[in-house]
Amino acid sequence: AERFLIDKSPAFVVQNPESNLNNAVGYFNSVGLGDNIMIGTDGMHSDMIRSSQAAYLVGQGKDSIDFLTSYYRFRKVHNYISGNQFQQVPNVIEHLEKLRKLNMKSNQLTSIPVFLCKHSSIVELNLADNEISVLPDELYQMHQLEALIIKNNKLTAIDEKIAQLKELRVLNLANNPIEQLPSTISNMPLSSLDLQNTKLSRNYCDSIQKLMPNTKVYY
Repeated sequence: AERFLIDKSPAFVVQNPESNLNNAVGYFNSVGLGDNIMIGTDGMHSDMIRSSQAAYLVGQGKDSIDFLTSYYRFRKVHNYISGNQFQQVPNVIEHLEKLRKLNMKSNQLTSIPVFLCKHSSIVELNLADNEISVLPDELYQMHQLEALIIKNNKLTAIDEKIAQLKELRVLNLANNPIEQLPSTISNMPLSSLDLQNTKLSRNYCDSIQKLMPNTKVYY
């Protein structure tokens, strides 16, 4: 009965295989729990790949898990973090040292915390569909960032410091009330720049495209 209730609810189940083994509390079995299952570490370490490997190995003969299912559970954390009505970025993100992609779209974020901007391993940051109106100066210190997706927020301007993001290749600013871009943006090695549904005129976007011939500008 409990498994049926979990299956029909929006709740997520976290599988902590190494913690279960360490505490000798048995083996995880996902039968009847639905698809909202994700991998965790229970604070034993911060290596999610290691935990995914443990879930796969321990699950042989104990759970209906194969390599692909283990991968899906590993990625399921993105489904939990996005669209969950978070009003702030969870502090635990600060301690995920190997995190490379963070998807926090469709929440209720109004700002980007400094600790997130100091994260040195994130290369893809998706903050679409939130309530962010200003990008903090610290964001421009994320020199490793390759993709910044911040469409459908409340940005009205972008600081010239954005050109400090030397590795940035994808910048999505669509659906923001932006009226002007900094001149430094033309010096960025972008492959994609999305300006759809902003307050930038078509002539203005045409000029941006001419200044950035190697960038696909969407408008």
